[in-house]
Amino acid sequence: MDDTNPHRIGEGRLALPPAESDSRRYGAVLLLDDRGNPAPLRVFTPIGTAVLTATIASNDAAGPASRPRIELLGVGALFFADTRWKDRPAQAAGVRPRDGRQSWWLDPRALAKLQDVPILLEAHESWPGCRCKPVICKPRRKKRGSRQARGRRR
Repeated sequence: MDDTNPHRIGEGRLALPPAESDSRRYGAVLLLDDRGNPAPLRVFTPIGTAVLTATIASNDAAGPASRPRIELLGVGALFFADTRWKDRPAQAAGVRPRDGRQSWWLDPRALAKLQDVPILLEAHESWPGCRCKPVICKPRRKKRGSRQARGRRR
């Protein structure tokens, strides 16, 4: 991916292209603007495995004053495809998993939750080691006592 805002693909309401649901592949999504027209996507060439995510804005996420929520859509080779939405040309983005599956390339639960929800569609080169976001590590567990203290108890 290039260095200028490399992860952002586009913003809009998530929709499934008719070809994806007809074929039952569920491997790509498109974005719609406020009027229901296909929104333009930023097309780029990823390097290696990509992770497709959808970020729900904080005002659309459940609960008052909540933080933006990131949903994992799928992992694999990122691709962009020409498709149609209501007889209009559109661009779709998706991932092809490396395990050889022929269907459900994207997470079905995430697709159902995000259908017609305004999102920010992003691709990451790897997850969670993506350059755009620091890795959140679990804090180390504190030991209850040192070896010397344990030796004295005996």
